[in-house]
Amino acid sequence: MTDTTNAIQPPLTSRQEEVLRAVVESHITSGQPVGSKHIAGNGDLEWASSTIRYELHRLEDLGYLKHPHTSAGRVPTDVGYRYYVDQLLPKGSLPAPRAAVDAAIRAAQLEEFVKTLPLGLETVVGERGVRLSGGQRQRIGI
Repeated sequence: MTDTTNAIQPPLTSRQEEVLRAVVESHITSGQPVGSKHIAGNGDLEWASSTIRYELHRLEDLGYLKHPHTSAGRVPTDVGYRYYVDQLLPKGSLPAPRAAVDAAIRAAQLEEFVKTLPLGLETVVGERGVRLSGGQRQRIGI
């Protein structure tokens, strides 16, 4: 498989988007590779395990997922996470409860920095944080 990190990715079908969303969300929750049986057993998707397996394979070929080893499920790549954030997350609202966001800000020691932002957490810092210093981007990335 070729490195697709900086390549322009073809658009995904709606079915592929649903499978990618299920993999990313399950992986975020569990921290474990995600297999077709897990996704099919969740009841969120209406397709058979074989159909989900096919789409997992296609998403891997396209660079959105990777297979840590033969007997494991798939995990999202940087490309898969980026697509999830840019295309699949609802716009205008945080995907985490406010208490979890506040805890993450405290853990990264960003409380004072957030207070300096004109609109606090609602401040737009540019795509990929271009209006932030390298250190600020790194701490926010944690």
